[in-house]
Amino acid sequence: MIDPETGIPSLKAFRADGRRPSAKRLEQEIKARMPECSLMGIVARTAYWVEWWRRFGPPSGNEPKLTDPLGRYVIVTFVKGTNMGLYEAVRHIPGVSGHELSYIANKHFSIVLLNEAVADLVNAHARLDISQAWGDGTAVAADGIHMDTYLDNLLSETSVWYGKPGGVAYHHVSDTYIALFTHFIPCGGGRPSTSSRSSASCWKRDGRSTRKTWRTSRRT
Repeated sequence: MIDPETGIPSLKAFRADGRRPSAKRLEQEIKARMPECSLMGIVARTAYWVEWWRRFGPPSGNEPKLTDPLGRYVIVTFVKGTNMGLYEAVRHIPGVSGHELSYIANKHFSIVLLNEAVADLVNAHARLDISQAWGDGTAVAADGIHMDTYLDNLLSETSVWYGKPGGVAYHHVSDTYIALFTHFIPCGGGRPSTSSRSSASCWKRDGRSTRKTWRTSRRT
C-alpha cells in the first residue's frame, strides 16, 4: 500500500480471520496426546526409558552404592543442567542434602560419561519417526546467539551488532534437530569462517557405529 500524500509504501499488520474449527480440533487432540509435564518429569522419563543414567558411577567402575541411583542421577542432571546450584536445589527438593548431591556430581560424573549419556539420548532421538521426517542427518545448519560473559573473560568483546560485551555461542544443529556441538567465539571472530569447518557426529544404528560428516559452504 502506498500513501497517496507522501508516496511512501507501507504494510499493514496482517489480521487473521480467526481459527478454523479443524485447527481447534487439532489443538485439542495434541493437548490430549501430549499432556503438560514438568521438566524434572521429562528428565526422569528419559532416564527410565533410555537408561542413560547407567553411564554414571564411581571412578572404580563398580556399581554405585546409592539407595536410589536413578533418582539421584536425575536430580543432579536436572540441577546442574538448569544451573540451579546444588545447595539451592536442597531448598526446593525434599529428601536430599547438599553434601550428597555435591559428592555425586564430583565423584560420579565426568565429561566422558556425560558425552556417553548424550550419545544415548541422540541415538534414541534419531530412531524416532518425527526426527526422520525432518531429514536424513546429512545436512547441518549453524547460527549464533550472544552470550553475556564477564568483562575479564578472554572471549569477551564489545559487539557492534548486539551493542554490549560478551561472546557468541555458535550452534550447529543437524536436519534431524539434533544439536551436534557449539563453538564459543569472540564477537568479532567471524561466523563464516567458523561455519566453514566440518563437523562430525557418531552414533549407533542397528548395532553398528557409523560416523557421518556435515560440511557447510563458506559464504563470501
